[in-house]
Amino acid sequence: MINELLHPSNVLAPRGPAGCLDRSRVPLAHLYYYRGFLSLKTCRYETAIRALRRAVALAPRWPRLRLALGDALASQGQWQAAIAQYEWAVLLAPHRPDALAALGRGLLVTGRTAEAVRVFRRLQAMVDEAVRHRAGNHMASVACWALQAGDACREAGQWDAAADLYRPLTRLPTETPLLTAIVREAVNELSDLLARQGQWEELAALVERTAADDPPALRAVRRGDLWRALGQPGRARAEYTLAIGLAQTDPPTGWVAELARRRQEALTQPKEGEGKVQ
Repeated sequence: MINELLHPSNVLAPRGPAGCLDRSRVPLAHLYYYRGFLSLKTCRYETAIRALRRAVALAPRWPRLRLALGDALASQGQWQAAIAQYEWAVLLAPHRPDALAALGRGLLVTGRTAEAVRVFRRLQAMVDEAVRHRAGNHMASVACWALQAGDACREAGQWDAAADLYRPLTRLPTETPLLTAIVREAVNELSDLLARQGQWEELAALVERTAADDPPALRAVRRGDLWRALGQPGRARAEYTLAIGLAQTDPPTGWVAELARRRQEALTQPKEGEGKVQ
């Protein structure tokens, strides 16, 4: 972090006659960053904004400062100002997944949906690239932010964009516990979206590919999804009921009970619409 701050391009400070950077401002920028960061974490938003503005004035080319200031502004509902900071962060660090996720979220909140989807497609491309290069920790980091971006799209009603973000995550190599958890969460979210949209063929293929290692309650939900895809609502309902019972006796998978209940409700509801980007 100090090395990033010490880079001459990151600090707006006076230079001496020999052209040397006045590094006396570096610790001050660092101090304001941490004051702002801690204030933000303790919900002292105005204090955070003031401190982070001072830090940005000292080191305007440090992306982390821009992101922190954007988050502080967003927490106060100042979304246009937050987006401006997120745009700076993306400009300064085009391959930071957290910057892309933050910018996309801000654009969604302010109704700039088409722009948000374009930003999220860049994040999706980063996931694909990380998988191709087996990028290890970077893959997990990018995947975490892509998962959050998918959740943001889903909450905003942009189901197609959310599904596009979840799909590559379901194919990540499960080499670590974190990657395994990301894959499972992406499969759950994508499955739920496909069920709500009535995309049964894709759902059936997803279930066949991913259900083998699931706990019993979740496997029952997947079997119910398959029966529904095959036009057998009675058998689907029986599997969902079984899943609820299994989940209630296995606390670590208790969340599956709510998933199964949503599936049961979907059996008696018409296909839901979705928000689409024109």
